[in-house]
Amino acid sequence: MRAGLVEDLGTGEYRAAFSATAAGVYVVAVQHGGRNIAGSPFTAAVAPAAVCAATSAVALAPAAVTAGQQARRRPASRARTLA
Repeated sequence: MRAGLVEDLGTGEYRAAFSATAAGVYVVAVQHGGRNIAGSPFTAAVAPAAVCAATSAVALAPAAVTAGQQARRRPASRARTLA
């Protein structure tokens, strides 16, 4: 998780935001003057997002892997090209 951004609204109130880079449950502490504000720390549940081709990368290697098994080479005759 990256550090959050805080915006002073000029009314004695602040707006805070954070970005999580992975799904999971996060504990977010909001402090002023080194002390937690009322209700802090907060719990935030982050759900997995949809895959975005523009921001995702795929790495392919000449191996087929099944969970719990070791990788094995795929014969060139069975290799596939992704379009």
